[in-house]
Amino acid sequence: MFQELAPEQFARFRPLFEGFDYSLSLQAAIEGLSPRRMFAERTENPDYYDHLAALAWGHLGNAEKALHYLPPAVDLGWRYVEWTRQQPGLSLLHGLPEWARILTRMAGWES
Repeated sequence: MFQELAPEQFARFRPLFEGFDYSLSLQAAIEGLSPRRMFAERTENPDYYDHLAALAWGHLGNAEKALHYLPPAVDLGWRYVEWTRQQPGLSLLHGLPEWARILTRMAGWES
């Protein structure tokens, strides 16, 4: 179902995502690559990549997919409540009960 990226594929894909070319990045995701597998070469900060996937889907106007990736980011350690709240790509989630629950979970980890 999913495939790992070879190093040369990773090298081509990563700049697209980091350059905020969400459309091309999500095309790779739609073709069967999960966010964690897209960045298989990077084992540190897996929460960051799920958060990027949520942000990408949000920028593309898909709240359902954004909400699919944001909770796993929190589960994996994403704790940047204010930064997340201020992201324009996630503004379509504001006002949704799921959004409030996610932010509450994130805030619960802050000390």
